[in-house]
Amino acid sequence: MHTASRLTIDLSAIVHNWQALHALAHGAEVAAVVKADAYGHGAARVAPALARAGCRTFFTASVPEAVIVREAAGAGPDILVLHGTGEAEAPLALRHRLVPVINTLSQLRDWHRLGLAETGPAVLHFDTGMNRLGLRPEDLPAVRQMMHGAEVGLVMSHLACADEPGHPMNASQRDDFLGLAAAWPAARRSLASSAGMALEGCRFDLVRPGIALYGGGGPLPLGGERLRPGMCLEAPILSVFMAPKGASTGYGASRRF
Repeated sequence: MHTASRLTIDLSAIVHNWQALHALAHGAEVAAVVKADAYGHGAARVAPALARAGCRTFFTASVPEAVIVREAAGAGPDILVLHGTGEAEAPLALRHRLVPVINTLSQLRDWHRLGLAETGPAVLHFDTGMNRLGLRPEDLPAVRQMMHGAEVGLVMSHLACADEPGHPMNASQRDDFLGLAAAWPAARRSLASSAGMALEGCRFDLVRPGIALYGGGGPLPLGGERLRPGMCLEAPILSVFMAPKGASTGYGASRRF
């Protein structure tokens, strides 16, 4: 009896999803989040497929992930590292032109000290309500002083409740984000990830879909092409039998017929 399971990655579906999300972007650049090995789909295969389709910006979580994407996607795209980088990984970031996202004042000091400005203009991530990662709003005066007039290419934040369109935090975070980003009027702005792309007034200059690229995250996009699953898991049915009414199944007899 054949009992092997099979996992199939559909690169064409992932490319389709990236293209379909442009309908929600309303002119904003659609980047691609390929952290965690492209959400388990294989960043070394996903990134070049998206690059061939026209994606010019990728986000990874770490420098080692970013190196894999650089080697797979080539020299053209911008690769941003969401966790930033420290002294030990700075040589890799410089060698592969990986742009660290600045999340703390300490990372900002290292960005200057280690010469990471050579990878491109600064990317500043402010926490506006997620309370997970990012420069604090009260850090703004210190950040402005520490930049010493250096170019800021992107200011970004992350919505905590984007999958609940009516949640008051969405408007609150948007307003706080706009206030912070106003310190660098020439910089591009990015607030929306997958769910945030459906929120009016939150798309700005660049959107960062992650789970939506792989077919997850709800019914996006709204209208037009629907998202397709980027992964399909097939497994054989091992056993089919009849059980008497009232019999139970599973650990703890959790289900009764």
